[in-house]
Parts: sequence; structure tokens; C-alpha cells
Amino acid sequence: MDLHKHFQLKNLRSIHHFLIIHVLSTSTGLYLNQAIYTLAILNRDGMQDCKPPSTPMAIKIISSADSQESYANPDFYKHLLGSLQYLNITRLDISYTSNKLCQFMQHPLNAHFCLLKRILRSIKGTLSLGLLIQLDFD
Repeated sequence: MDLHKHFQLKNLRSIHHFLIIHVLSTSTGLYLNQAIYTLAILNRDGMQDCKPPSTPMAIKIISSADSQESYANPDFYKHLLGSLQYLNITRLDISYTSNKLCQFMQHPLNAHFCLLKRILRSIKGTLSLGLLIQLDFD
């Protein structure tokens, strides 16, 4: 169907950025990346020089008396998790972990905040990751 025959359309050419998502056109489709947004999160929260771990979620959770105490700033916890929720659009590798941490938004513990910082350190080491959308018009 030719939409331009029925509606007034304007050709905006190829897409480069959309809602803080960098779009790179390739021969097979579109590659979506949020590296600039990720760096903005890390810089805003003072984690630009952090050392990345090998995985976004810890394999074994170390428990201590301090880790079971309530986190002192739950609004900051919610703010960081909200930023990560938007990052889930292109970063499927952190989706499970960040969504698990969302279950504790009403009463986060220090252990939950430590896991949240681990996710932030993880995305620091994988800034180039994104989402490839393959376009097949056959």
C-alpha cells in the first residue's frame, strides 16, 4: 500500500537518533545502542571510573549483617532503577537482573543496592553492546 497516496507524508531520510537511542543502519538492518545514555547515567552517579565485573549478576550473594539493613536512600535506588529500565530497551543482558531488583523498590536493602551498583559497573564494561534489528523484506 502506498501511504503517500492517501496521507500527506514527509520523508525525513535515514534515522540516526531516536529518544536517546543511537541508530546505525547496516546492510542487514538497524543497530540500536544507548552508549551515550549509559555514560550519562554513570557520570551523573559518579561511577565513570568504576571497574567492570565479568557478569551483571553475582553468582553467589555474600550476606552480612550490614547487607540486611534498609538502604538509607530509597529514592536514589528508585531513580537508578528507573534509568536502567529505560536502558533495557537495547540492553537485554541486564533485563532480568534489573527487573529482579525492581521487586524491592518499596523496601530496598543494602544488599540490593550493592547488586544495583554491580549492574552499573557491568554496563560500563559493555558500552558497545546494543540490539540488532534485522530487516528482511522478502
